[in-house]
Amino acid sequence: MDEAFVKLSRKITEWEWYTDANTFRVFVHLLLAVNWKQGRFRGVDIPAGSVPSSYSKISQQLEISVQSVRTAIAHLESTGELTSKGFNKFSIFQVVKWREYQSANKQSTNEQQTNNKRLTTIEEGKKGRKKEIDNTAETAKAVIDHLNSVSGKSFRYGDANIRPIKARLNDGFSFDDFKKVIESKNAEWSGDKNMSVYIRPETLFGSKFDGYVQATGNSAGQIDYFADCK
Repeated sequence: MDEAFVKLSRKITEWEWYTDANTFRVFVHLLLAVNWKQGRFRGVDIPAGSVPSSYSKISQQLEISVQSVRTAIAHLESTGELTSKGFNKFSIFQVVKWREYQSANKQSTNEQQTNNKRLTTIEEGKKGRKKEIDNTAETAKAVIDHLNSVSGKSFRYGDANIRPIKARLNDGFSFDDFKKVIESKNAEWSGDKNMSVYIRPETLFGSKFDGYVQATGNSAGQIDYFADCK
């Protein structure tokens, strides 16, 4: 039920009946009690924004005297907030600007839904980014582990070693690319005292990484070609 509640503007504090306790209570009570769609009561059509009731019933509901209810309704009718029509044993009370309250409420609801969607999107974005960061960190550690396993060295997960790996991951390279470069360069450099010192994250995963990856691809192709020719 989209129209099951209403919104009161802060400007209502400037309303002439705001400080009249009984008039204010009766108005808010009827505003909350009116039908949100057209209906019928004892053979009488009840328009949206109206409610069938009586002075005595409102008196009981609000626990104020019947005369106080009559006075309050007279106030509201005199300033155009309310109209009433009497029938046998009941009256129909209609809030004149009821649709404006619903319109304001609907707009507020839409705005709130939009804000909720924005917040949800932001939170989902944060979770997504956090997941990406977590995955990148885990992949970077796996690269270090593989480098240590292949080279026999003991590089740590320090920022200096992790940073170039994260940078290449952000460039779009995969874990397999790192494995190929590690295994290729270890095979090429490990037997050379001068080059073996460069089997390290700073060198392997720096600005020349793309070239190293391309070289591993070409090497693999040559090996396959000659294997087929044998």
